[in-house]
Amino acid sequence: MADDGAEVARLRAEVARLARRVDAVAGELRAFRRRAEAAPVAPHQVVRRAEAAALLDMKPATLAAWARAGHGPAYHLRGNRAWYRVADLTRWREAAEHETAPGPRQGRHDAAPEDTAPRLPGV
Repeated sequence: MADDGAEVARLRAEVARLARRVDAVAGELRAFRRRAEAAPVAPHQVVRRAEAAALLDMKPATLAAWARAGHGPAYHLRGNRAWYRVADLTRWREAAEHETAPGPRQGRHDAAPEDTAPRLPGV
């Protein structure tokens, strides 16, 4: 019985030591993430879809949908993962920003085109 109390005390001390180590590793991980987020991204670097979406300020699902439709920035498949070159993302974003402003809405079914709108007599 006396050994059980000593064993419990030893196990509690071990659990406390492991909990401190987990907290230390979690702190190191947070610091690593902060450094990685602050580090500039090199143009030759490749990133996965989630990181590419973050760089373009959009959702990864949007990039995935564009990839399925054949739109959006160029990407490369490695295994079953899409990888984007940062240079390609930058070039694509700049091209999208320099496009001309879109004209009148296309594909609306609730309004007749101007040239076929009925004319009121005397107007």
